[in-house]
Amino acid sequence: MALINLDHWIQQILTVWQSLSALGLWQQDAFLLLVCLLACLLLFITGTVIGLFVQSLWGIFISSRRPADEDHK
Repeated sequence: MALINLDHWIQQILTVWQSLSALGLWQQDAFLLLVCLLACLLLFITGTVIGLFVQSLWGIFISSRRPADEDHK
């Protein structure tokens, strides 16, 4: 597995974001939106988002079943 230097990448993203301030506010917003979309895409590709979604659904299912099970005892 490749080691990713996250501090370096965050610093590079912030540097680019700060350099866009001379061009205008909407360029900065568009860049942040692009970074967020890329981050979500990477999480989805690695399965993290799917795993968290399934885990939350399972938690909702289990928590909604417990009171009904206790009523039947």
